[in-house]
This record gives sequence, C-alpha cells and structure tokens, in this order.
Amino acid sequence: GYLAAEILWWEETVDHHFSKPLNREDLEKLNLPHDAGEWSPSRLSMGERQRLGILRMLDRSPEVLLLDEPTANLDENSSIVVEKLLLDYIREKSAPTLWVTHSKDQASRLGHRILGVKNQSLTELDRTMMTT
Repeated sequence: GYLAAEILWWEETVDHHFSKPLNREDLEKLNLPHDAGEWSPSRLSMGERQRLGILRMLDRSPEVLLLDEPTANLDENSSIVVEKLLLDYIREKSAPTLWVTHSKDQASRLGHRILGVKNQSLTELDRTMMTT
C-alpha cells in the first residue's frame, strides 16, 4: 500500500473511497467522529484527510507499506495514535515498510534501519548519533 504525502479524494463522500463502510472502532482508534464516513471530502481538515487516508490504504490489506510522511499534517497526539495503528498493522502482517519522515526523533524511535540522503547519496545512519 502506498500513502502519498498529499492524499486525494474524488468521490462524493468519504465512505465511497472504501471497500466497505468505515466502522466506528477504526474511526475511534484515530480520534475521528463516528459519522466521518458520511462527510464530503471537502469538509475534511488536513489531519482528518491524513488519518482517513491511512485507513483507506489499510482497507486494501497491503502486504508492503510505502509511507510518505504519514504523520506530517498531524499534531503530536494524533501522530502517536497513527504510529501505533501503523506499527500494530506492520507487526500483525509482518509487512515490510519504507517509512519516509523528516523527523529524526520519529526515525530513531520507530526505525529498524535508518537511511538518510546526503549529497544526493543514500547512507545508513547511526541512531545513537541522531539528535532532535
């Protein structure tokens, strides 16, 4: 599954982007209102778009995750909730994951292997040398 940095919505309601209606439990996990599936995407804040986009990606039960800044538009509390949801999925499915982030703290906390781009080259980073 691919989660783009900017998530697009084109259907009339949020629910129409999913294979089945959103359930209350999934919405509650991400601190979203129980009726968010009935909303027009134009009503969504950036953070709501991001969290619902993550649910939309997971709705397809992907075997591999490519995550481009999955918490970039989220406040600290929402970021923690999203990280937990994604980590639970990754562990449950043993899903190989490429998680792109600009947050050194997040990379250090969550990364198994941390890579960085410097001078147009990809290099492995030592987590003990990372500072926030």
